[in-house]
Amino acid sequence: MVKFYTKNIINYLRSNKIKTKSTKIENIFVASNKFYLITNDGYIITIDSKNLESINYQNISDSFKSNPAIANNILYLVGDKETIYKIQ
Repeated sequence: MVKFYTKNIINYLRSNKIKTKSTKIENIFVASNKFYLITNDGYIITIDSKNLESINYQNISDSFKSNPAIANNILYLVGDKETIYKIQ
């Protein structure tokens, strides 16, 4: 039997008092047993891919101008004001 896990990320952010009226998930990818979700309003959300329980989020930019790139287990993004973000 297949076991399904579900989690509504936008509702999770709302329950943590994050304003999400215009938040949309623009990128999703998996690396190092974590889902990485990139939103249109500058949030990076990481979720444990094994059980969807461990969720962390951080707003690091007003927006992102690039697709995420990964090299040597480090995530790179270009944000507003042409800033390069390095996330380990």
